[in-house]
Amino acid sequence: MLAIYNLALHGMPTGPDLDELFPRGAVLAVREPTYKPSANGTCNVVRIESPTDYEILSPQHALAKGAKWATATLGSPRPASFDFKALGNRYFVAKKDLLAVKAYSDGLAASDDAAKRLVLFLNRSQAHLRLGNFASALRDTSAVLGFLASDITAPALAELKATLRRAKAFEGLRQLKSAREAYGRVLELDATSADALASVQRVERMLHESATGEYDWRQIVKAADAGVKHELAVGDYVGPVQVVELEGRGGGRGVVATRDIKAGELLLGASSPSLISLRTLPFESSRADVSTSSLARSREGLRDGRDGRGQHRHGLRLRAQHGQQRVQDGPRRGVRRQDPGRPVGCGAPVRASRRRDRQAHRIGRPRGTAGPRGRHERRTRLC
Repeated sequence: MLAIYNLALHGMPTGPDLDELFPRGAVLAVREPTYKPSANGTCNVVRIESPTDYEILSPQHALAKGAKWATATLGSPRPASFDFKALGNRYFVAKKDLLAVKAYSDGLAASDDAAKRLVLFLNRSQAHLRLGNFASALRDTSAVLGFLASDITAPALAELKATLRRAKAFEGLRQLKSAREAYGRVLELDATSADALASVQRVERMLHESATGEYDWRQIVKAADAGVKHELAVGDYVGPVQVVELEGRGGGRGVVATRDIKAGELLLGASSPSLISLRTLPFESSRADVSTSSLARSREGLRDGRDGRGQHRHGLRLRAQHGQQRVQDGPRRGVRRQDPGRPVGCGAPVRASRRRDRQAHRIGRPRGTAGPRGRHERRTRLC
């Protein structure tokens, strides 16, 4: 049995789709495998620690030619006339992007025709974008533009599509200046491109956020509440801190300030690598919501609600508003009562006795019923 750890299948179930991804008779080249025999000898496992440690080889690969196998070949190769592009397109329309990438890759391995390879690279770049494989999408679009520079016959709008996907790949890789240049090239090719026009404004805003640390927190929360499935489009900001070697403290590295830091000043800002829908949390008879909170706000800021223009920076706080039943996986695990003025999460002094929090805490509970911890709000620590 073969076990591949940390392989992202993007929701692919077991069955025919997985069999298509790893067809019977496929030849795998594995780097540094681990052999693990079972205690009773009935199920021995070859373990691969990372998806980057294996590659499916074509029958024409140099490592596969002349190899002698202990077992008969279980699968038969597809004929040379097989249309891998049509197969990849069907998978792409069905939103089976991982299988689409494999079909396009098989087509690239089976063909030396430059015009066919250009189309396969172009189509595979879009599948990579939907999977979030931005570096792979960037390589594919670079290959397409290289073919176009060599005057290879290409379908209409191939340069426009490749340049737009290249810009999106740069944006996904957080290379915002390169993304802005690529979107500018898209507008040179098509000045009416609504996608490029909106993207230029978005990237310009992200560049401003990266330079100043000024975020529109209300809009960020609205985007999160609207059900954004991927990471939020915000710029990465590094404030007056840096990573240095701590030679005077026994070695290692640490984060230090580069100047005096004011209370409430933003130090780091970055988009989360993933978003979790709060509807999937294991609450019974519970409601959860994401609301804005401060990372280090003064009591005056709590009362008047200022955004502070750099004085009061907001973060995200997960607040669970429980009903009469307790959380399924154990009472009060991972949460605690917050005393007024005591730091929460990453050291943010907040007051749990605010009227709005008390009102929100009562939602979903019959009148006259006491809360699980009185009138104080229960918070999960998010750092």
